Amino acid sequence: MHAMRTDGRERAEGSVEPPPAPPPEQDLDDTTLVVRAREGDVRAFSVLAERHQGVLYRLALRLVGNSDDAQDALQDSLLDMWRRLDRFRGDSAFTTWAYRIVTNRCLDLLRRRRTTVPVEEIEDRLASPVTTEHTAEVDAGLVALRAALLTLPDEQRACFVLRELEGLGYTEIAEITGATETAVRGRIHRARTTLAGVMRSWR
Repeated sequence: MHAMRTDGRERAEGSVEPPPAPPPEQDLDDTTLVVRAREGDVRAFSVLAERHQGVLYRLALRLVGNSDDAQDALQDSLLDMWRRLDRFRGDSAFTTWAYRIVTNRCLDLLRRRRTTVPVEEIEDRLASPVTTEHTAEVDAGLVALRAALLTLPDEQRACFVLRELEGLGYTEIAEITGATETAVRGRIHRARTTLAGVMRSWR
């Protein structure tokens, strides 16, 4: 005697179908991956890191100004995230939490470095001709903007980058930086004014 499956195929009576295979980690959303990672699933955290490290590296590069420091800041930030996962309560998106860690790590690095680039040096960089090699890699305007960003105080640079280059809202930036929305708006306004002056001659 056989029981019939609803799809028309026979199944032996009393047999149990195997449960469906769980989706691969790459198909899971951030929240599920965070839960698994907090339970000690290293693979889940690796998927999170791989998924977001591109934008996090870009943020670090825009904040610290060179690839070596940006890479160091990213690696240290990923290690911080792994160690602090138990503190992530899901009140905000994982990306917001990750941005906060990367931003704070970069600001700490900048405070330790504390090298102020003279405005004259920035103007020399902007006036220098862009080589064909550089043109092939990046747009000249972005090169000029990156150089001009070095003239900003750290907190202004962070708020400007998060708003104008990463496209985040004032509320999210306030959460990331720990400043009030009013302070964030003020920093961005001052950054825009400074950058407009520095880049005027380049235009």
